[in-house]
Amino acid sequence: MVSLAGADAVGLDAVAFQPVLGARAAGADQAELDAVRAEAQAAADAFVAADNLLQDTEAAVISTQESVESTRAAYEELRAVVAEELIEQYIRAGVGEAPLIGVDLNTRARANALSRAARGQATSRADELGAARVTLQRQLDDLARQVAAAQSQREALQRQQGELYERLRALEELESQRQEAERQAEQARREAEAAAAQAAYDAAAAASAGSGAGSDAGSGGSERAAAPPRPVVPVDWLCPITGAYSYSDTWVAARSNGRSHRGTDVFADYGTPLVAVVSGEAVNYGWEDAGGNGVFLLGDDGNRYFYAHLDDFGQLGRVNQGDVVGYVGDTGNATGTPHLHFEIHPGGSGWTNPYSTLIQYC
Repeated sequence: MVSLAGADAVGLDAVAFQPVLGARAAGADQAELDAVRAEAQAAADAFVAADNLLQDTEAAVISTQESVESTRAAYEELRAVVAEELIEQYIRAGVGEAPLIGVDLNTRARANALSRAARGQATSRADELGAARVTLQRQLDDLARQVAAAQSQREALQRQQGELYERLRALEELESQRQEAERQAEQARREAEAAAAQAAYDAAAAASAGSGAGSDAGSGGSERAAAPPRPVVPVDWLCPITGAYSYSDTWVAARSNGRSHRGTDVFADYGTPLVAVVSGEAVNYGWEDAGGNGVFLLGDDGNRYFYAHLDDFGQLGRVNQGDVVGYVGDTGNATGTPHLHFEIHPGGSGWTNPYSTLIQYC
């Protein structure tokens, strides 16, 4: 797993990168694991930055489209007014200020004044129309540039996405190898402990048999000493995801339709198991256009946790800490980008940034 920071291109607070992958297996190819982990971090950084840039550009496209429609409507309305005034000017002015035989001087003067006023008004309207045309064309040019930029950014985002999940799959493979090495080492350790305990028991039994000859029945002899219990380390919270993953602080990052992000996106491959961070009640949230398949975990700690974009559900109802409650997918608006959208609602309501909790436990 890889914890990321500073990947947001729109001003999210940077937090120092803190990779946490559990106990490291002695003798494992740590250099290779660290290198792939760093590559996964860089790929996730680039993906999140590209996604944020695209979100900003798409918001600008929508804003410019609205401005274009507003300016176009004003332009069409002004053009209609100018056309109507030109017709009226033609009807009223006739031949302009040319004198008419049989018309008195006062009437002629008033007609000429009206003609000059009409021509002046038409000239002013024509200037307004020209300015509106220039504004509209500028906005259309801006829109074309923004649309082209958005398309280019979408293509870059697809490339970054492919790179991210390629690195995650490589990390998953190395993680599997590391975990298998740890499993084998743990099994060998336990077998060695069992063999040592058996040898100690056999030696104690032999000593007891030798020293107990002729002693009273029921003296008991020596009993096998119980192995000291392994220390129990209380776990108050678990990372909600297993396997190979990467995440970044995406709290309040811009999203479509003026929304802001209220959780942490944890990138992982399809089908990665998601587990209950605490014991509690896992409830099928149902389908949501944005979040897709979701699960609420009503924690025994009094907090509520939300898992979104699930490919499928795991155990629902009463769950213990660590039980699988779902699997990573891309349902809802995450199509093509499998990840867990994770939220924490302290006390069961409101939101808090989950990132600081994730870097502590994941």
